[in-house]
Amino acid sequence: MKVRWEDVVNLDVNKTHSRMTFTYDGGCITNSSGSGYWWWRTGTFWTRTAYSATINRIPEGWCVPTPDNTKRSRYVHNYVDGTFKNGIFCAGFDTYVYYDNVSTYAAYNGNVSGWFDSTWVDEPVGCPPLHWVASFVP
Repeated sequence: MKVRWEDVVNLDVNKTHSRMTFTYDGGCITNSSGSGYWWWRTGTFWTRTAYSATINRIPEGWCVPTPDNTKRSRYVHNYVDGTFKNGIFCAGFDTYVYYDNVSTYAAYNGNVSGWFDSTWVDEPVGCPPLHWVASFVP
């Protein structure tokens, strides 16, 4: 799952991705891993001020961890948060962009999905408008 913020001419100013890889054995997810990706346009005074990535493996039924496969689960959820700041973008006043729970999700049958809970900008009145774009690429 990818979410990005763009300026008035549609240039990306920062973005956050939730990434996940996994295999499944026909009934359970195995070998899952998740990560986050944070990017900001260099030379434009954007900086990342906070970030996290968390993976949850949800065991259920026969899909429980075993000594041979400690990452075995029925579902896997990876979610990413992030905050970016720019103190120059709006005439020296701080502008913040927030990403909340940019998520990827995989199920035991190979189905995958992505979503995000919210993303927003906190900027002074009169600043050039920013807008967000989201996409899910399985």
